[in-house]
Amino acid sequence: MKIEGRQAHASTPHRSIDPIVQAAATVTRLQSVVAREVDPLDFAVVTVSAFHAGDAENIIPTEANLKLDIRAANAETRDHVLRSVKNIINAEAAASSNPNEPVLTPTTAFPLLFNDADVTGALEKSFTEYFEPGNHSYQNDIARLQGSEDFGILATAIGKPSCFFLYGGIDPDVYDKAEKEGKMKELPGNHSPFFAPVIQPTLTRGVDGYVVAALTFLGKQVN
Repeated sequence: MKIEGRQAHASTPHRSIDPIVQAAATVTRLQSVVAREVDPLDFAVVTVSAFHAGDAENIIPTEANLKLDIRAANAETRDHVLRSVKNIINAEAAASSNPNEPVLTPTTAFPLLFNDADVTGALEKSFTEYFEPGNHSYQNDIARLQGSEDFGILATAIGKPSCFFLYGGIDPDVYDKAEKEGKMKELPGNHSPFFAPVIQPTLTRGVDGYVVAALTFLGKQVN
């Protein structure tokens, strides 16, 4: 998103249309979309993950550039969130007496991904039978994921059902220690520079999962 204002010296702010103040108000107001417009039992995310404006302490810049990440779990909620985001962005421009309309440029977009019930049920049965029970075995009750994923395109492109499953990559001892100490939020995720999956048992578990999944639908016995 680009917010164009009017440049001025920091000592004469009344001569400017300050894009930083407008952008800051926009960021703050955007936090109300999920908090006050989305059912708590539903899911949505509006994150401003980048904010760039100006390069000198004595100059009010011409523009501010922001990057937004918007996510939702169903199409209706996504449409509502997008409308609200656009309304807020334009309303804050009007509140700032800025005649320049903010420019929204879409970057990435992913389709909604839903696991097919029959495919998922078949995999749950196979995984439950194959993987040994325990703290680090197969789990079918993980929370709904907020990540974006283009995997669904592979199946919908040819009109076939699909199921997206995951396997962990964190050292089991590290995971158990973080869980015990209440530090699960500190474990590095897949966009962290500290994300480093252990080779084993990650590699073996992953391969086993794919093989078991394939055998499930090839009509072969899984041992």
